[in-house]
Amino acid sequence: MIQTLLPDLTRIRPLMRELLAYHASNDKKSVVLLAVDGVRYADAEKNWRSAHHLQRIASVFPTTSSSCWLSALTGTSVARHGCVGVVFRPDATGETINVFSHADGFTLEGEQTLFHDAAQHGYLPVALTSDVGHLSCGWRQRLLSGARLIESALHFHAPHRANGAIDIDSLINQLHQDIARIAALPVPCFAWIFVDPDHYIHRHGYDSAIHEYLQKLDQLATRWTEKGLVMVAHSDHGLVATEHSPELEHYLHHYLKRKGLTMGGAGRTRWLYVPRQLSTEQIISELSANLPADVEVAKRSDYFPPTEPLAERVGEILLISRSGLFLAEPGIKYEHGSLCRDEWEVPFAIWGDAS
Repeated sequence: MIQTLLPDLTRIRPLMRELLAYHASNDKKSVVLLAVDGVRYADAEKNWRSAHHLQRIASVFPTTSSSCWLSALTGTSVARHGCVGVVFRPDATGETINVFSHADGFTLEGEQTLFHDAAQHGYLPVALTSDVGHLSCGWRQRLLSGARLIESALHFHAPHRANGAIDIDSLINQLHQDIARIAALPVPCFAWIFVDPDHYIHRHGYDSAIHEYLQKLDQLATRWTEKGLVMVAHSDHGLVATEHSPELEHYLHHYLKRKGLTMGGAGRTRWLYVPRQLSTEQIISELSANLPADVEVAKRSDYFPPTEPLAERVGEILLISRSGLFLAEPGIKYEHGSLCRDEWEVPFAIWGDAS
């Protein structure tokens, strides 16, 4: 089970709602929220030194972007919004989908987001496409519900930044230009801008380029507060060094094939869908006896409530990495999805008046 005393990502919406209400009643300043994927709290503590307010918050489980960002913008738990990760079964039909390419975002009836809150406080709610611009799926549509979309160029997902070194000054200048577009709008705005250093960290880790980027983001946020904006940033999860285990891959491949099991999940938390004719308890016993001790074999009910739609979307058995050796795609050196501290603790920061 997950035990934490920290407020989690579901608190982002009410925290931002309070901030918007304060400025709507006082100075009508526009508010820019930078959604920075993959930043650990420790990184922000080291590099966001100019922030007037820096708070440690918890992610949600699983620590995957699809789950985390929906929890932040809707203010609801994974159990409520139902986006349990990247690869899952949306229903009992048996077909798994990838949420980043699937047309249906599984929006709940009457669901609202932080963008709706901003509009209720008199702000023009806008979202720059930035690093979600390459996605065409129901998840993106659901995430940005209530926002006026403004097309903007890709940041970390730009093709020329795919695998090689990144030009930090170019990235920061691009973010500066995006913020300038918001500042130029004639009415008070709430703007959400998504940037995805996670895309780089997966392959390179938290190297000097990432720390330089975060330091210059801090400086950029400070400059824009001096020009009259309220700047806010938070992350969704961190990443930890993860080495692929060919032995684990080989064992699971043959075991799943022999038993007729299907795997879902992503990163450092995977799950297995067990056909009804098989014994879940027996499979848990066999896996526990044969998998490394640092792979936790758990029941779905250990981490998720037995409610719809979770009972259909999450497999009956969870495999959770508790070390740096698990399953990873070729070229991936850092991964997320499980519950290590660096995956779990993320920052929420405000530059400017943090009232």
